[in-house]
Amino acid sequence: MADEYQVVEFLKENNYLTAYATFENANTMTVLSNGDVRVYSVATIEKMDICKWLTSTDWYFPNVPYKHKTAYIVTETEMTAINEFLKEKENLVHEAATIGKYHIFFSDYNFSNSD
Repeated sequence: MADEYQVVEFLKENNYLTAYATFENANTMTVLSNGDVRVYSVATIEKMDICKWLTSTDWYFPNVPYKHKTAYIVTETEMTAINEFLKEKENLVHEAATIGKYHIFFSDYNFSNSD
């Protein structure tokens, strides 16, 4: 079973149906889940900012509530970037699992932004 499929199954099992990842991974995972999990593209992991040229602002804060169960999916090579993102979010985001090359972080908050 592909790692990407295992990631979306893990998200579904844990009721995390909104997630963010880089463009390369977001679309694949959304398709593999048949749309049950919405993995939206971010331009940068450090800022979790919108891919303005590819996505709707409806999928990012403030259009998605701040208090909203959210997963953040990064690859091994993106760990430095996620650590930058996590600096100001101690105790608000935690690593939930590693599946293959993917690290999955969970939060009760949506830290994406549409700016």
